[in-house]
Amino acid sequence: MLNLSSQWRHLTTSTVVAILAALSLSTAYGQGAVEHIIFASNMDEPRTMACYAMFPDGTNVEVIVPATVAGRGEYHPHISPDGKQIAFTTYRYGGWKIAVSGLDGSDVRRLTSNPHYVYDASWSPDASQLVYHKVTTDGPPYFDGDMDIYVINVDGSGETNLTPSPDGDRTPSFSPDGRKIVFASRRDGNYEIYTMNRDGSAPTNLTKDDGSDFAGSYAPDGSEIAFLSDRDGRLNLYTMNANGTDIACLTENTAVSQIKFEFDYSINWNFATDWSADGRRIVFAGPGNGGKNDIFVYDLGNAALTNLTNSPANDLHPQWANY
Repeated sequence: MLNLSSQWRHLTTSTVVAILAALSLSTAYGQGAVEHIIFASNMDEPRTMACYAMFPDGTNVEVIVPATVAGRGEYHPHISPDGKQIAFTTYRYGGWKIAVSGLDGSDVRRLTSNPHYVYDASWSPDASQLVYHKVTTDGPPYFDGDMDIYVINVDGSGETNLTPSPDGDRTPSFSPDGRKIVFASRRDGNYEIYTMNRDGSAPTNLTKDDGSDFAGSYAPDGSEIAFLSDRDGRLNLYTMNANGTDIACLTENTAVSQIKFEFDYSINWNFATDWSADGRRIVFAGPGNGGKNDIFVYDLGNAALTNLTNSPANDLHPQWANY
C-alpha cells in the first residue's frame, strides 16, 4: 500500500496522481521531460505542411520540422519512446517517404529506399522498428494503388510486408508491449479496426460496423483502443476494450459531432488518435473551424472535450510526446 508522508497527506488524490505521473515521465524520458502534443499544420505556409509542437493546453506552438517542398512539406511526426528521435513523412526525396532525425532536426536520413509512396510511421515501444503503410504497385505511378502495412528496422534494414493482399490497410501503430499492431482495413467491405500479431499473423476485425472505423490507438496499459468513426453520419471518438467489446461513444452531442461527416480515405487521410502517457486524455484530429481539421483533446476523467487549435489552418495527425 502507498505510504504517503505527512507533508503529502493534505493533497487530493488527483494531485498525487499528477505528481506521480510527472515523476514517471522524468524517469522514463529523462529529468526535465515535458509533455507536448506534436502535429502537422499548414498554418504558416498555405498548402504546405510542417510539423509543430505545443503544450497540452494549446500554448507555446513552435515548429519542429520545417517545410522543405512548397505545396507538399512534412507531416505525421512521431517521436520515439526515448524522446530522442522523430520520424515523419516528407516530400523532400520526391514522393512521400519516411525520414528520421534528431529532435532538433539534425541528422535527417531517409528510411525507405524504394520509389513507392510511404506514409504515417509509428515507433515500436523499444524504438527498434517503425510500422507504416505503403503503396504497393509493380511499377509507376507509385502514389496510386493498394496500401499494405510494413515494418522496418530503424537502420533501414529488414523491411517486411505484414499484410500482402488488396485490402487497403492503413494507419498502423503498436500496442504498448509491442506484441500487437492496430490498423484500419477495408478487407470486409468498409474500413474497420483490426489488430494482428507483430509478425502479421492472426488479423482480427474488432468493430464489424456498417460505418467507417479508423485511426485506432492503444491505451498505455494496452487494455483499450481508441478510434474514430463516421457511424451515424457524424465523426465521433470511441473507445473499446482491446478485444473489441464494450464500444462506447465519447463525443456524442459535442461540438465535433455536430458536423455531417462521411469518411473517404481518398481525401480524409489526416486523422489520428493517441493516448496521453497517464491514460487520462485522448488527442485526435476532427472537423473544426472553416471546414478544416482541428486538434481536440478529450479528458476521460471529466468527460470534457477541448478544441486546442481552432484555426483556419488544417491541423492533422496529433500525437503525445515527452521530451
